Amino acid sequence: MKQLLITGANRGIGLEFTKQYLANGWNVYATYRKQAGAALATLACDQLTLLPLDVTEDASISALKEQLDGVELDLIINNAGIFGPRDQTLGTVSRQQWLEVLNVNSVAPLMLAQAKVARLPL
Repeated sequence: MKQLLITGANRGIGLEFTKQYLANGWNVYATYRKQAGAALATLACDQLTLLPLDVTEDASISALKEQLDGVELDLIINNAGIFGPRDQTLGTVSRQQWLEVLNVNSVAPLMLAQAKVARLPL
């Protein structure tokens, strides 16, 4: 059976990816940041494993790595991301706000890959 990790699976595109891959018979390791939302929790089945992950925290990435020790994934979908403040427009974005967006959307996927969160077959 094929296996994948989906970050940011609690809502939106990540939740839909989770539904679609489960429907196609995959084992899904789905991560959430604070707590698994009701929509993700209702998908509970033998093929779904819910795992906490804050992609901005190295300790959280290390914990995920330990939880996935020995798991061979066929696919990783680095979906976790943020848009930033909804009211931002050109001319109102602060450096700190944009650094947070870059940290989550660009640096975090690199940190996950660097941590070799799970062994991907070659």
